[in-house]
Amino acid sequence: MINWSLLGLKLSALLSLPLSHTLGGAAGWLVSWLPTKPARVADINLAMCFPELDDRSRRRLRRRSMAHLGKMVAESGRIFLQPAEQTLDLIRETSGTELVEQAYREGRGMILATPHIGCWEMAGLWCGWHYPISSLYKPQPGALNEVILKSRERGGGHMFPTDTGGVRALLKALRRHEVVGILPDRAGRVGSVHAPFFGHPLLTSTLAPKLAARTGAPVFFALCERLPRGRGYHLHFSPGDPEIGNPDENIATAALNRSVEKCIRTCPEQYWWTYKIFRRTPPGMEKPYRVIE
Repeated sequence: MINWSLLGLKLSALLSLPLSHTLGGAAGWLVSWLPTKPARVADINLAMCFPELDDRSRRRLRRRSMAHLGKMVAESGRIFLQPAEQTLDLIRETSGTELVEQAYREGRGMILATPHIGCWEMAGLWCGWHYPISSLYKPQPGALNEVILKSRERGGGHMFPTDTGGVRALLKALRRHEVVGILPDRAGRVGSVHAPFFGHPLLTSTLAPKLAARTGAPVFFALCERLPRGRGYHLHFSPGDPEIGNPDENIATAALNRSVEKCIRTCPEQYWWTYKIFRRTPPGMEKPYRVIE
């Protein structure tokens, strides 16, 4: 039986980056004009997060965002299957790497937070290639899981399942003064609290704040921005809000979300707006996606 997801990855790996971004971007842009559920989810998210924009501006942002979603799908084969050195050559510009290098040399360990913006897989690959890094992952179905896991462990990275054993592994890595990679903008029901995000309560993971509070490790945010016309990527690093390590989880998670917001505002069209960001609301609050379910 043909594994279509794996076949699609292998075929997309044969394309040059300009061609994959052109094809993927065009497909995503065309889909953005259709009355699909992902487009309607993006409209709700953008209306909540950017109330200062008029309807026309938000629709334009939604179309550009879905074009980047298409680019993300089309570039995945190259990111996962090409040799790491060849893939990393696509990073044409970097910003803030000296701050990360200095923090790593200080020997306190380091937390690298990578939100779902731009090519976050490329950001993770670069970090794993330069530092001993440990991260959590959610297993994927079938043969695709092995491909993704192997890709993310290139260069010496270590992946652990998203369970209590995985969290303990991250804590041990920080105590060895190594680096931990975290996706800060996704949360499960356990180990999460509601914190402000673009002015709305968002269920937010307390993992990064708790690790920072227990170890004193600094938090940096990594953002791999796609450059126009498939020219490659610009990898940005920026310090997280200092309150992320606050022992008060409400203060800490609010600081975490402020840092994610700052990353998003760098290139809002490259964020994953078709995801139901606010689907887990506080008790008694109206569910924003109820109108489309």
